[in-house]
Amino acid sequence: MAELSARLILCERTDRWAAVWRGLLDAQQLPFCEVRSLAEASERLFEAPASVIAVACRADRIEPVCHWLRATTRAHAGARAVVLASPDLRVADCVFRAAGAHLVLDDPLQLPRATRWVRRHLASVPRRELPLGVWIEQLLGRLGRSPAPVAELTAWSGDRGRPWFGDIPLEQVKKVGK
Repeated sequence: MAELSARLILCERTDRWAAVWRGLLDAQQLPFCEVRSLAEASERLFEAPASVIAVACRADRIEPVCHWLRATTRAHAGARAVVLASPDLRVADCVFRAAGAHLVLDDPLQLPRATRWVRRHLASVPRRELPLGVWIEQLLGRLGRSPAPVAELTAWSGDRGRPWFGDIPLEQVKKVGK
């Protein structure tokens, strides 16, 4: 199986959210890891920069979590952030979203919907070993467009006099895409 360049990174000190989410993630066979601090979460995100990062937040941690979210979502544009808020933080939804959160949950009963959202994001992230040309063709296919524009994305090699895609001749890119 190909290695994914993304996973769900669950950052919380208790198991309030993890206990429920483990069962949902295992059932859908989604890759995930659990960490206990924002520093650990940053390390895991560096390893897989297009991951979904879910951060639990209590009322006394709003400011550091928001600063971390803002810095993280700017540094990792492909990452998606979810805040797992305590019920008393419903009013802070807009604060979390302004800091970079894509989803804000305040009840574990919302996790099935969030799991579907995570699955869609992880499925949209390219696998690491795919050649760029193949990844572009797959992306165009998902968008409902013909893979033919790959020829338009190629350049002409001055010394070879034929279309090329990086180090891969265009003819090989077309063979892989078939």
